[in-house]
Amino acid sequence: MPPKKKIGNGIAKKSKNNIVKLTPNEMILDYRLGLTRSHLMELEFRRAKLIEEINRKEVKMNDLAKQNEKELREILDKWKVFNKSEENGLTSTEVVEYMRTNWKIKDEEQQRLRSIEEQIKETRASSEDTLEQIEHWKYFEAKTLPSNNEFITILRQEINSMKDRYDSFVENISRAFTSNKSKYFEKFVTKLETIRKDSITTAIRKVENHHWEIVEREEWFRKELIILKEREEELTQKIAGFENANIAICNNIARARLNPVLWPNEIPENFPNDRDELHHSHVLDLDLPTYFNQLELGFGKSSVDDVSIPGPDKAIVTVALNRDKYQVSKPERSPIEVKEALLTQNVDSLLSNLTDYNRWDKLMAIRTEEAQLLYVQGLSPRPISPSIG
Repeated sequence: MPPKKKIGNGIAKKSKNNIVKLTPNEMILDYRLGLTRSHLMELEFRRAKLIEEINRKEVKMNDLAKQNEKELREILDKWKVFNKSEENGLTSTEVVEYMRTNWKIKDEEQQRLRSIEEQIKETRASSEDTLEQIEHWKYFEAKTLPSNNEFITILRQEINSMKDRYDSFVENISRAFTSNKSKYFEKFVTKLETIRKDSITTAIRKVENHHWEIVEREEWFRKELIILKEREEELTQKIAGFENANIAICNNIARARLNPVLWPNEIPENFPNDRDELHHSHVLDLDLPTYFNQLELGFGKSSVDDVSIPGPDKAIVTVALNRDKYQVSKPERSPIEVKEALLTQNVDSLLSNLTDYNRWDKLMAIRTEEAQLLYVQGLSPRPISPSIG
């Protein structure tokens, strides 16, 4: 029962004695009772629906029967009128066909009526089953439910006694805990302090070990770095030696290839030998086709041994001409620019008269690397004359 309300005091507070806690068995029984009630209500609802369906089917069957009777009367009236009329103009076959169609319609209506009757029978059978189930649950409610209620009352009494014992047990435990609380707290504090000290000591030891490992690793890296630097210096010195040797080899190869080209074994007769003959008017009056045709290239040792081939770091080129040495500044133009300059000075008209093209190709066969290495300005077979004046 719900608690009663006090007049003028609002809702009354529930006391602890009114709170009922069920055991698992009681909860199962209550659940089963609830399921039984819900099932009973569902059966009642199904019974009402079936009765309603039966009534509806009966009404429909009565309506169909009345409609069939009405149609039958109309057909009989039409047949009587047909028999009385003399000028009907119908044959027996037409009458037979008309009757067959009417009988087919009646057969279909009879089949519908039979199906409705079968549905009514099924509905009545299901309603009988429902009534049997309702009687069964009514018997359960009248006979079994009181015994279940008595058993539930006994279980509730046992629950109350167990609850009293449990309350006394909890009260005894709380008293014992209150009396021994200080002892338990002191033991807990001492254990917590020992755990804290042990954890701090372990953490400090781990940090120190990690620190010394890092120091040893840094020392090892430092030694390795010194060794690597020493090896780097050694390799740098070796690389410098290899580069110097490579430059010397390239110089020797270039000298061996370029000297026989620039300085032939035999100088033609029309080559200017005197300083006075180096004037530009005398040089431009030379018979170039005759000179190039008489030029013989040597592929052995050059006849001019005192020619100094400049290196890439020298800015002055020394040229020997008739036992006199002259200093010429380092060229700054590439062979392509020199060739373009020769073409602009109309020297190509002179070179077109040459007959021995293989000799000229050999003379021009200087690689780009050798040209960059030796700073060769042009491919003229005569040495560069110093500036006069």
